[in-house]
Amino acid sequence: MASALARISQLPQLPGFPSSRGMKKSLLHANALARSPRIRSAAAGMEVEVKLTLPDDRSHARLAEILLPYFKIKHEQENLFFDGANAELSARRAVLRLRFYNGDARCVVSLKARAILENGVSRVEESEEDLDAATGRECVGDPSKLPAVTSAIVQRVVREFGVTEFVCLGGFKNTRQVFEWEGEKLELDETRYAFGTAYEVECETPDPERVRAMLEEFLGVHGIPFSHSVASKFAVFRSGRLPSDEMME
Repeated sequence: MASALARISQLPQLPGFPSSRGMKKSLLHANALARSPRIRSAAAGMEVEVKLTLPDDRSHARLAEILLPYFKIKHEQENLFFDGANAELSARRAVLRLRFYNGDARCVVSLKARAILENGVSRVEESEEDLDAATGRECVGDPSKLPAVTSAIVQRVVREFGVTEFVCLGGFKNTRQVFEWEGEKLELDETRYAFGTAYEVECETPDPERVRAMLEEFLGVHGIPFSHSVASKFAVFRSGRLPSDEMME
């Protein structure tokens, strides 16, 4: 790194090219990004979703009825979350999740980090892969088994975040109805926490502003009230309160 900076300092200034000072700043910035503990794997990427909150079960049922011609499938999901015993993941705004589908029909392990939710658009670094459901259940019952699991994501958590001991934070259940609507996949959620039930419609898309506008117009035409989601499901779970409860105070 030092030799590279020294060579840049010796370069002549050419018209239309950045100065040596600017090039050194760019190199330093790139080096800092390389050291950042971001999620790295072939399956990693940025998940971008539109998230709109529905106020109650009536609006949820009404939307499900309107979308019925576009219905594709329903999933019963159980989401359970893990951190290091010394909060190694949460200290870096990350969380490890096991999601079970329809009982133990499928299990997916996910690592999410650096979530941002603004104006109803969520952006989060995500990496996920399938995991044997029986193995997943064993780890829920005994998180000490996680470090030995044959999973690239779990082993990355052990290696990059320095986690040697896991703890299960608990979780929640979610009923998800999936619809193919206007070329987009809509997910209508009924999320059951220990402290209440929340309702939300989501859509993963590379063009969130366009899809958000489409959804807002669609809900408005049908008289379905909504608001931009202000917290992820995990954040709501950790807070122990529904966002609607906080807004009423």
